[in-house]
Amino acid sequence: MRFVKISQDEIAKIRNLYEGVMSYASHGLFYREGLYLGEGISKIANKTPDEFIHVVSNILIGRGWAQKITFENDRIVVDGSIEVTEDGMGMETCHRMRGILSKVCEIFMKQKVKVIEVGCQSLGDENCVFIIEKEG
Repeated sequence: MRFVKISQDEIAKIRNLYEGVMSYASHGLFYREGLYLGEGISKIANKTPDEFIHVVSNILIGRGWAQKITFENDRIVVDGSIEVTEDGMGMETCHRMRGILSKVCEIFMKQKVKVIEVGCQSLGDENCVFIIEKEG
């Protein structure tokens, strides 16, 4: 499998391009991209089910999505998300990360979940914080 690396600045420019064309509807598109990425990451992590969360964390860090990630019960703390920007425009920016985390949590927990970003470094918060809510 081949991988492509893009910079944090390039991700921000792509986000600005999509937001310029689609406004906030682009956030749903980024989220869906994250779901697909999370599915691929989960396939790798499922090869060692006892280490699923550890493998997911290592992949996200290894691929440059985050500098540090901590899974805690119904909360995930991410430091250094590649999607963080200085010009967060007063809103959370980690839509792909939210999608990735949604899919890996859904697969790990074997049930539908909703992941909500409640803190974001783009807003000046210390970390990006995501809450996991079980659905159904």
